[in-house]
Amino acid sequence: MTRGCPYGTLGSKVSADDELIRQDVNLIFESAKRKLAAFFIQEKAKGRLHARQHRTQADFCLATIRGAMLIGKVDRSRRRVGEVAREAIAHLRSFLIKSVR
Repeated sequence: MTRGCPYGTLGSKVSADDELIRQDVNLIFESAKRKLAAFFIQEKAKGRLHARQHRTQADFCLATIRGAMLIGKVDRSRRRVGEVAREAIAHLRSFLIKSVR
């Protein structure tokens, strides 16, 4: 893997004078978080997930993905990205209701 998260890269380079760019990048992240949170809410409503802070779970997913992409870029290895992704999935599975597993 040679690329990191393009939005994370852009966001990390934003200076204090780039308020509009910072807001745009934040909107991208907020949109992704809303979609993930909506997914978690739907799964809870179907009786598949324990009650959780859905926005926090969404933040966890995005941070994990962005971090894994950075690790992969630095290591130039997809293997590490896969390892992080598997660990994140295992963590999220811990919130499944037992009868669904």
